[in-house]
Amino acid sequence: MSAGLCLGVLVGNVALLWVWVQIPAWYRSGSADVGSYAALQQVWLGAAALSVVLLLTNAAVLRWATLPLALPHLEHAGPVDTAQFWKHHLVFWLCVVFHLACLAFATWLAYRSMSKGWQ
Repeated sequence: MSAGLCLGVLVGNVALLWVWVQIPAWYRSGSADVGSYAALQQVWLGAAALSVVLLLTNAAVLRWATLPLALPHLEHAGPVDTAQFWKHHLVFWLCVVFHLACLAFATWLAYRSMSKGWQ
């Protein structure tokens, strides 16, 4: 799998996470009902919903971006061209940073949920 396709998977998943966080604000822009907005935000951005979304995006990035770059022989990609070598490494390390950032956020979310109670 090429570095460009893997980067596309990574960018697509980051965009999905961004859209997920923005949906309550988009709902708010067309409504004056503060109570329903607060309820939507609590459910939509609650720990359970965010955990599921983070798990799914991490699994997608791992399967379709990180592993093909880390283990190109499993994808039958053949040897990596030396001119393209740095692109593979750059995208691979971007994927690793994505996984670590999600892990750090999930840890913070778990800590916050434990201290305030699971929502």
